[in-house]
Amino acid sequence: MTVISIAQLKHIKNSVIGNPSAKRNFAQDNHFLRLCVDALNSGPDIRIEAAHIISSLSYGSPQALSSLLLARAHHAILYAISKFNQTDPPSLRAAFTRALRAITVSLADLLGPHQWGLPPDYANLPLRNDAKIALDLMFQVRPRSRFPLMH
Repeated sequence: MTVISIAQLKHIKNSVIGNPSAKRNFAQDNHFLRLCVDALNSGPDIRIEAAHIISSLSYGSPQALSSLLLARAHHAILYAISKFNQTDPPSLRAAFTRALRAITVSLADLLGPHQWGLPPDYANLPLRNDAKIALDLMFQVRPRSRFPLMH
C-alpha cells in the first residue's frame, strides 16, 4: 500500500481549498481518494489533513461528492469518530466533525431544498440515490431493543 505524507497532504489541502478546478482534478483521481480515505486511520496529523481535504472536496461538484461516496469516505469518517478516545486532540475531533458536516450538508443539498431556494437541477443525477443511502446510513437509528433500559 502506498502511503501519503503529511507534507503531500498539506500541499494538496492548500491547493484544493477554494479552487474548483483542483477539486475536480483530485476528485477524479480514485487512487488519491483511496489514499486520503485510508489516511483517516493514520497518525493524528495525517488524519487531520486528510479530513480537511475531504471537507473541501465535499463542497465541490456533484461528481466530487460521488467520488467521495465511492471511496466510502463517509463510512471511514463515521468509523473513525466511533473510535475516538480521550487522548485524541481537539483539533482531530474538530477536523472530523467538519468533514462529517461537509459531506452531510452536501448530500442533503442534493436531495432536499437548497439553503437559498435556488438549487441547481440535480433531479436526474444517479448520485441522488447514493446520497439518500449515505444519509440514511448516517442518521440510522438503532432499534430500541439494543439499548439497555436505564432507570
